[in-house]
Amino acid sequence: MNLAGALCLETGHCQIVEDLRITAETTVKLFAGLERANPDKRLIHVIVDNAGTNRGQPLREWLARPDCRIRPIYLPSYAPNLNAIERLWKVMHQHVTPQPLLRKIPHLRRSDHALLQDHLATRLESHP
Repeated sequence: MNLAGALCLETGHCQIVEDLRITAETTVKLFAGLERANPDKRLIHVIVDNAGTNRGQPLREWLARPDCRIRPIYLPSYAPNLNAIERLWKVMHQHVTPQPLLRKIPHLRRSDHALLQDHLATRLESHP
């Protein structure tokens, strides 16, 4: 299981999708979820890195829709420190990785969204 996510810097809300493999289609699912979760927003700016999953043809086609409200902002190469979701993943790994192997995956699948939303997002400031 792999996770792709977006973190709202104003509210700390996390939008998460999981997939067996992260692809441009996964990013489309994530962005579509962001649009559904924010019906009142005229534009939604999303800070993304330069991974191929954030630039693939399926995503480019989806972003080209006339009614698309997502506006990606691409970070400079090799700048994960500028991407807030990377800090969130770091904190999540600190809490999930130490779990015994037999408990780790089921624990993560049951609580990944709750863990990210309720606990880790509030701790971002203390984990540079």
